[in-house]
Amino acid sequence: MSHLCAVPGCARPVGGGRRASRAWSIYCNKHRSHERRHGHAEQRQVNLKELAPYLKITDRRLKVTPEARAWDAADERFRALADAAATDLAAWNRGQPMSGIQRLCAEEIDKLARVAKPREVWRLVAAVILMERREPGRFKSDDAFFVQMARVVRRLRDVNAYEWWDHKARRTRRGYRDPNKRVMVEMGRVLSVSLGMVGTTLARMEDAEEARQDKVKAELVGALGELEAGVKEAA
Repeated sequence: MSHLCAVPGCARPVGGGRRASRAWSIYCNKHRSHERRHGHAEQRQVNLKELAPYLKITDRRLKVTPEARAWDAADERFRALADAAATDLAAWNRGQPMSGIQRLCAEEIDKLARVAKPREVWRLVAAVILMERREPGRFKSDDAFFVQMARVVRRLRDVNAYEWWDHKARRTRRGYRDPNKRVMVEMGRVLSVSLGMVGTTLARMEDAEEARQDKVKAELVGALGELEAGVKEAA
């Protein structure tokens, strides 16, 4: 008797086969593929439309304080990350031993640095951090968070894109070639550790601003209540 997929509500049997990843999988073929691509079998893809409110928060801070040293420092931080990736690749080309995951992650960051500006990169990283802070449960696991981080950033340029003809819809569709899950997790982790402090700082600033606004609103409500009570007493 075959077991059912571990995803709640899925009635498909777990994927079988000779390969260990299939033989020991707790997911059906569809959800196993989704887990590899998105970091978790139940993780929804993060798109730019969802990120728009969080990108606006970052852009508003950039507009209000365009000369802040923090923005240039974040640019330099990404450049340093890109330089480190290039150094790792040069060492590997000279024959220095290196794990496959580290090398492939370095290749992805090096490729990203060649086609995207530093501010474009950390702006997206900050937006994903803000989303994680503001939407508890949006990311199903740490791996899912890191994979989505990497996927969002890799879409900055068409270098990873390909197009294919959908015969059923009779139109051209676009897809993105992603490395394996472990490479994506490592890339997302590196970006989060190196650049995530921008997002966490903006999140604290937004929390403080909202708390201040709530306090002002509460004071206004209280003052209006006192005014109304005074009018009634006078009458």
